[in-house]
Amino acid sequence: MSERIDSRARRLVDLKDEKNRLEKDAERAARAYADEEREFWSELADELGDIKTVTLDLGEGYGTVQLQRRETITARIVDKEAAVVSLEAAGLGPGMLGVPEIRKRALNEEVRDRLQRGEALPEGVDFNARRYITVTRKGS
Repeated sequence: MSERIDSRARRLVDLKDEKNRLEKDAERAARAYADEEREFWSELADELGDIKTVTLDLGEGYGTVQLQRRETITARIVDKEAAVVSLEAAGLGPGMLGVPEIRKRALNEEVRDRLQRGEALPEGVDFNARRYITVTRKGS
């Protein structure tokens, strides 16, 4: 092989090694952020109650930031057969039951509405709550 091919191959191997290292670093950083976000979400909920947004001046190097607690509820089907029977019994079949799968968007909306009203979920259906904090830096 030519020296040019060897040189390009070394560069490619080095770049792949760097990419793999950075991906692992990014995965660790994402896990650390998610853990901190989950704990801080609960702390903010305890401290602020129903208040969802707070603006803080964090001082030198951080400035003023706005933190907003957010939550996204998504449906989770734990027993498809029971879910289909329960949704049909509730009269929700035509808008929610697609062929061959349950329409996830419609089910998510139904689950959110029921939770908000304090009603039981259909048989075979549960939910996941993704809690997160949006961080917005204000001004410079």
